[in-house]
Amino acid sequence: NTDGMPGLVISDFGCCLADSDHGLQLPFSTGEIDRGGNTALMAPEIACALPGRFAVLDYSKSDLWSVGALAYEILGADNPFYRGKLDSRTYKESDLPPLPQDIPEIVRNLVVSLLHTDPAKRPSARLTADVLH
Repeated sequence: NTDGMPGLVISDFGCCLADSDHGLQLPFSTGEIDRGGNTALMAPEIACALPGRFAVLDYSKSDLWSVGALAYEILGADNPFYRGKLDSRTYKESDLPPLPQDIPEIVRNLVVSLLHTDPAKRPSARLTADVLH
């Protein structure tokens, strides 16, 4: 963009798993159902989901988690979920490496909040955009 800051656009390349009946919460009755996406960038609630009669894959905040993981690279650090460093199924927030100190504290705190293992503790997309604007 015009102020020299990096930008991020998320696209599904026509592979969005949402549908008109279930929105972003899709039935997960069998392990043969494709979770979609890159396993290194798969949110914990998707990576850890177990199939079952009433199970669902809840993607409502999973893209926010992926943005948090990608933010490491955008901000000049190594993505901690690549090459087996951390596993989204088992990590703790305290395992996350620090972001570079020249990144504003509010942005560093936002990235950590995006990577909460509990999706209910992640900020909304709107709040995330407001903080970064």
